[in-house]
Amino acid sequence: MLINYRHYTTTAMVDMLTREGVYFSRGNFVDQGRLHRPDTISLRTATGIGGVRPSLVVDCEVFNNLESIGGLLDARGFAKDEAEGRHHKQRMLTFQHKADAGKLVDGVMAVLNEAAEEMPLMLYASPAQKALADYHAFMTADIAKVSYGDVMRHLGYWDECDRPEPAVDAGAGVDYMIAKYKRGRWAAWASGDLIVPLFATEREAKQFLEQRGRRVCQQRPAVRTIAPVNRSCLPNVYVLVDHTKNVAERVAWLRCELDRLAGQGEMVVS
Repeated sequence: MLINYRHYTTTAMVDMLTREGVYFSRGNFVDQGRLHRPDTISLRTATGIGGVRPSLVVDCEVFNNLESIGGLLDARGFAKDEAEGRHHKQRMLTFQHKADAGKLVDGVMAVLNEAAEEMPLMLYASPAQKALADYHAFMTADIAKVSYGDVMRHLGYWDECDRPEPAVDAGAGVDYMIAKYKRGRWAAWASGDLIVPLFATEREAKQFLEQRGRRVCQQRPAVRTIAPVNRSCLPNVYVLVDHTKNVAERVAWLRCELDRLAGQGEMVVS
């Protein structure tokens, strides 16, 4: 799972955060065939009623029935559910629908970390938690950042800056790219990012993306280098190598290009 580097509304962020409910678990996320119910920390929404603001609810469930664990949980305010054979505790985080989800992300990270510290045993972080932690760490990091549009304009791909890139679907493939920017610095981004970090060297930019890929996708990604546009070609030739463009957009560009060349007498269309 990848959360693109860009600013989100609280509505969009809540939608992403609740797609995968579990953020920590005692069960290994690779093992989907477990028969027992693992201890978990999960996240869900609660609709506000009667003027109450909508909330994010963090549910902590512990199914470990050891006496020593039970005493520890009782001291930490967990309630015992005899019917389910579990201890549980909830935390609520109210929010408002705003244009910037920065404070919401700060609050969710704080509540999740607090919940994880209260659990009696160490839990595995889920793909959703890793993606959120990666996004939060980047957005709050003291690192040079520029817009995706600035990078594309510097490289000469003017037409690609007219409209925002779509966010990457969680199930879609992700491309990782680097390019030389102003003053010898290097930009590094994943397809769908609108905020791009800058690094002093090409190696640092590539390492950043490789580490990001391992954090959120559990594998080392292939990193492509994007060269500046060839001034003898049309700037929007980048459409053909940009994997955020769908097939229809690429075909439409090719047809326009064929019409342009035919109109200049540079080719014969049969």
